Formats: sequence, C-alpha cells, structure tokens
Amino acid sequence: MATQSLNCTDILFLFLINKFLQNDCLILYLSDNCFFSAIVFKGVLVKYVPGFYLIALAVCSCTLKISKAAESTSKPLQVTAEQTATQKDCKPEFIRDFLSADGKYTILIKKNNSFEFLPRVYDGVFDPHICHEDCRKFDSEFSSRAFGFERYPAMRYDDSFIAVKSGSAWGFIDIANGGTEIISPQYDEVHPFKEELAAVKTNGLWGFIDRNNVMLIPPSYKDVHDFFNGICIVVTSTDGGDRFAAIDKTGHIIFSEGTEKKFSIIYDFYEPHLARAAGINYETYGINTKGEIILSNIQNIGDRGGPEDPFFNFDDDSNLCTMEYFTKDASKEFSADSQKRYYGAFDREGTWRIKPQRVSYKDVYAQYYKFSSSGILSESRDARTGKEGFKDNKGSWVIPPHFDYVNQFNGNYATVRFGQKTGIIDKTGEWTVEPAYDSIRDTDCPDYFRACIGNKYGIIKGDGTIIIKFLFDRLGNYDGVYPLLASSGETKGFVNSASEWIITGSKKDSFGKFKDGIAFKFTEQKPSSNESLHHRYLVKSFLPDGTELFTNKKLFEEYDEPDI
Repeated sequence: MATQSLNCTDILFLFLINKFLQNDCLILYLSDNCFFSAIVFKGVLVKYVPGFYLIALAVCSCTLKISKAAESTSKPLQVTAEQTATQKDCKPEFIRDFLSADGKYTILIKKNNSFEFLPRVYDGVFDPHICHEDCRKFDSEFSSRAFGFERYPAMRYDDSFIAVKSGSAWGFIDIANGGTEIISPQYDEVHPFKEELAAVKTNGLWGFIDRNNVMLIPPSYKDVHDFFNGICIVVTSTDGGDRFAAIDKTGHIIFSEGTEKKFSIIYDFYEPHLARAAGINYETYGINTKGEIILSNIQNIGDRGGPEDPFFNFDDDSNLCTMEYFTKDASKEFSADSQKRYYGAFDREGTWRIKPQRVSYKDVYAQYYKFSSSGILSESRDARTGKEGFKDNKGSWVIPPHFDYVNQFNGNYATVRFGQKTGIIDKTGEWTVEPAYDSIRDTDCPDYFRACIGNKYGIIKGDGTIIIKFLFDRLGNYDGVYPLLASSGETKGFVNSASEWIITGSKKDSFGKFKDGIAFKFTEQKPSSNESLHHRYLVKSFLPDGTELFTNKKLFEEYDEPDI
C-alpha cells in the first residue's frame, strides 16, 4: 500500500487525544483517507487499526463514572460500566424532595451521574416514587428481595414533569430543563403524568390534562386513579352513593358499578385485560375490562385477611398466577395443613389454566412446566412420599424428590431443606452447600443467597463462597452492586464486601437502601410539645464509598402519624 500522509482531520484527532487525556471518554475515530482508525479511552490509545473504516461514536461518560464511587468496596459490591450501560441516556432523574431549614421543599436530582439541587424551592412537592413504592417504609429495610412494586415495571412513574406547589396551588416543572415551570400553579391537587395524562383537581372535582395543560377530560369525578393500559379507575358520585367506574383517554365510560355497590376498591389495570378488586367485605376478585367478575373466591396463598396487593403476582416464565381458592361454604374446611386447601393458577386474561384442586400449591407450581417457554426446572412434590424435587418442561424428574422442601432456582442454584437444616444444590441435584444452615433465602442477585446460622446472617454464593461474613443480626437485600444494609447490636448502617462498616448509625436510625447511586440515613428529631403526632427526621446522604454529600445543608423529612 502506498504511504499516505495525515490530513487536517487526522491532526484534529491527535489534538483530541490530548484534550480528553483526563476525561472518561470513549473515542472511536475514522480517518478520512483510511490511513488509520483508533480507539481512545480515558486518554489512552487502546487500539490502532490501519486501513479500516470505523464509525465515529461517543459514549456518554455517565455509564463509567459511577464505578469510581464504588472503587473502595471489594467485588462484587461495585457498579461497573456494564451494569450501568443500560441507564437512560443521562437524562436528569428525580431522586427525592427534602424539607429545608426554612420550611421550603427542595428537589434533589441526578444529572450526568452527579447529584444536585434545583435552584428554586417550593411549598410542596409530589414525590412520584410514592405512587409505586413506599420509599419511606422503614420496616422494609431488611427485606431479602425487592418488593412487588419495584419488580412491577407497569407501576412506575418515570417522568421529567414533577408536580410542585406554590402557595396553595399545584403546577408542574420539567427537571429535564433545569426545573423550568411548564404548567403554572393553578390546581387544588394533582397526580404525576402517566401515559401522557395527569389528573388534576379543581373546584372539588377531578379531570385530566395533557402536557400542554389542555383539559382533555373535564373535571367531573369525585376521585380518580391514573391511566394504566389506557384505562383509568374513577369514582363517581350518584344519588345512591359513590360508585367505581372505568374510563378511556377520551373520558368515555367503559364500565360502571351501576346502582348496586359491588366493590370497596378496584385497583388499576396493570394487566391489559385484568384488574384486581376487593368486595365490600374485602374478598378478592379479578375483573375484566367490562367490569365483569371473572375470578372470585380467591386469596393470596396463606392469606386470611383482605387483599394487600393491588396486583396479581404473575410468574414471568409461565405467565401464571397461583392463588388459594375456596367455595362459599369451604372456609370451614380450611386447616393448618396446606395440602387440604384448594389451589389453582390463572393466566393474564383471568382464565384458569390449572383448575383449582385440593392439592398443595407446590403441586400447582409443578405444572408450570406445561406453560414454560424457557424450559426451566420446576419445583415439584411427589404425591406418594411428600418429598420434593425438580421436573423439566416435559414433566420428567430431573432432580429426584429427596428433599423436604425446595425453592425455585435463583440463577444456577436452588435452596433446599433436608431435615431441619437448609443447603444449596446445583442443576444436577448435587450439594454445593451442605445442609448446615438454619435458613437460606434468595436475593435479587442470581447465584447469591442470604443465609443464617446461629442467629447471625451473612451472604454466600451458590458454590459456598462466603461474600459477607456471619457477623450481623440482620441483613438487607443484596443486589451485587451496592453496599449492603446491616445491623449488629446497637449499630446499623452499610457494609462492603469485606464485611466492614462504611456508613454507620444507631439502631434507632432508619436507612433508605442504595438506589440510583445514593442512600439516605434518617435520624428522628424530638417533636415539640404541640406536635405529638408529628415526626421530623434529619436526613443525610451517602455515596457507595461512604462519602457524605451536602454536609453544609440541613435537610429533613416530615411525617404525620395516620389517624387510627
């Protein structure tokens, strides 16, 4: 090949190498004359490719910087570029709002992988997170896995339009544009935007606006939910009292309770054709988009109260939901023996695919393989011996029923009980962790488990490797990315994979788990004598390496005790 000289573009490329020497940037460069292409990462020439075309590309550095915050912790408790590559393309995200010392609310956002406060303050902020998960539910600190709200994407409110209050009126700002006011404060109450519409209350009634503040559905409802799958549950007021109805995005009524009151609540259509509802005596129903009851006499497994979940918990592989079933006169037949109850499974349309039978719910799970698309092993019980094992998607035993109890595989491993102790097996049925633990629970990180022995908790891998030492009274949800919430004696806080405290507080403090690269510590302040039902918490913010943020700011959360 003939020797070629560098042109102006090539010289510019060499200049860029020097300019980005200290930056976390990835540069893929194409020489105009095909003389060379090169890859530069963090200012280092990683790859030089003579004579090849390479499409120019820049990758946002936000997917890389967060790993710096976790460098102080050992693997696997660190955020990597691969784990953050799926983050949204650096759009500002609402983190939460705080009460400042002057009594105004300030908004913390995440922008370009750093945290900052919007310049303005407000008289109120509608935290969109509380619509789908109770971030402030402190008694959930030590859950072994994420809650249903977090695991149910349809329930999330991810939007840059945030509802704020000025004086006594509510409007919207856009955090993607630095908190610019988009809809001026003018409404009595509002909901966050969902499916491009937001519920607003004016003159005592609710309607819906679009992002241009056009009232698409006039205010005419006593109460409203939000739109899910194009359907919104509303409450109408009639001479006969309040009634539930469902409307579409034009305000057309899809169905209504009519003159007879049937439900104490109708939850949202998180599934396109099925919603959960509670009767006037809090019995559980499933209804379709016509408002017809298509599932009745059902309840959560082991549940004796009213429905607590606003949705049905479907298995992602088989798309089935298993629930306890009973006839109107069958409640007397219930006993402590779960094998004498009725169980079945229905699909997302509300059709029973496994008819309710007087069998163990494990026997229902054992039939999931018939509806499985991935061929995963299904936990199953031998009706003759009562022992449990695993079947394949043809119904054949792959791991014979030798165990007293088995749980579904979490990655490549499953926890099983043998006698009074629990261990871990692989997909061949071989022990990888002998049954020596008092309990072992799945975590949100495949192949990792929270284990307990002698009233002390630790984290182990499926092959038996100890990740977090058995030093703690309680441990939170392990995700393999961030430091882990723990408590021991009078100390509560976060530990790294070396089992070392990096963020500490007292047993009385409350913590919000790490999310979006930040965690919060809540310390209750003494209420004044005239605020007996009022609680104020001093809030501190931390990065995954234990660094405290905003040390020059005093931030608070306030809550009132519910009326009982």
